Amino acid sequence: MPAAVTPLTPSFLASLAQYESYDATPVIGTVFPNKSTQLSEFLEASNADELIHDLAVLVSHRGVVFFKDQDITIEQQKALGQRLGELTGKPATSKLHKHPISENVPELGPEISVISSKGYAMISL
Repeated sequence: MPAAVTPLTPSFLASLAQYESYDATPVIGTVFPNKSTQLSEFLEASNADELIHDLAVLVSHRGVVFFKDQDITIEQQKALGQRLGELTGKPATSKLHKHPISENVPELGPEISVISSKGYAMISL
């Protein structure tokens, strides 16, 4: 009987392995499709540092990570971004990135860039 085949690429899920996920492609992207997997809950979990660190490592290896149907506030998103950096070695003096061409929308703050396909109308000739 042949020996079990071991995957060639290691899993970078670590503590995130408890949540349903799949790789979008073999090379890039991991998807967490279950809407019960909430990033806002990662921030409050008893193992928050472990979850957020492992998420940062996963993003660095997979390039992009998708979480479906998130219920997370702007402030929680900023806190998550800050923790992702802190737990992976960014300097303590470093703050959230402010993109030089981002709109300055006071209600969202300079750290937030809204990316949307809404608002662009197709013009027919």
